[in-house]
Amino acid sequence: MMAIGFVLILFSYLYSPRNPSVPDLIPYSILIGLSLVFSTFILKLFFSYFIVNDQGIERKAFWARRKFIPWSEVDSIIYVWGRRRSEYQVRGAGKMFALSTGLVGLSSFGRMVVAKVPPDRWTKSKREILNMVEREENN
Repeated sequence: MMAIGFVLILFSYLYSPRNPSVPDLIPYSILIGLSLVFSTFILKLFFSYFIVNDQGIERKAFWARRKFIPWSEVDSIIYVWGRRRSEYQVRGAGKMFALSTGLVGLSSFGRMVVAKVPPDRWTKSKREILNMVEREENN
């Protein structure tokens, strides 16, 4: 996607009219708009992360402020299944964020949940979390 955005910006620069009229600017505007759309996907892909440590879980995204939930304040962890995307919803300390199941390092999240969060707070996602931890141990 980054390559597509780069190519769109390059084409918009190379083929921009020197003395533009309104009809000449339409393709140029479309290319700029598409490159901006692709750049938001790139920002989301490379500048969104989560950190799991002994104190808690932190989620950072380029469009939102940092959120931190200590393990002792986690109220619930719910697994939400979807056809296009599945995620773990972590709630606690008046905050909520979603962790996509496609994220790298999600197995460390599962290990810390098992070790630090009381089982009654993650019963709705117990099977998925235990399967995730078991898969990592088998690899």
